[in-house]
Amino acid sequence: MSSRVTCLAAVCAGVFYVSSLLAQTPDWENPAIYAVGKEPPHCTMVLYGDVGSAKKAIVAESPFRQSLNGDWKFHWAPDPDSRPTDFWSADYDDANWDTLVVPSNWQMHGYGVPLYTNIT
Repeated sequence: MSSRVTCLAAVCAGVFYVSSLLAQTPDWENPAIYAVGKEPPHCTMVLYGDVGSAKKAIVAESPFRQSLNGDWKFHWAPDPDSRPTDFWSADYDDANWDTLVVPSNWQMHGYGVPLYTNIT
């Protein structure tokens, strides 16, 4: 009788173990897992104005560093042929352009179509 109970307990444990394995979502199908092995953004090279500043290694004090964060003028063109001509000229009037906060994704501000998929 005890061997039957032991065998039944082993079968039940095996069934529960296999069902728990099947219930787990693989990492590549889990939208909550998106940064396995991802390193944080960084810059490996920084220029400093003098040797003393370089020894302190305070990146924000480098005279050659400029943050690109802030408000940028933005114009959406669905294709290259629809772009404004000569928009790169210094005297181009961008007063009618929208303003976007950088860093951001312009798709999340209503331009174009956001491209996201979790289907493999």
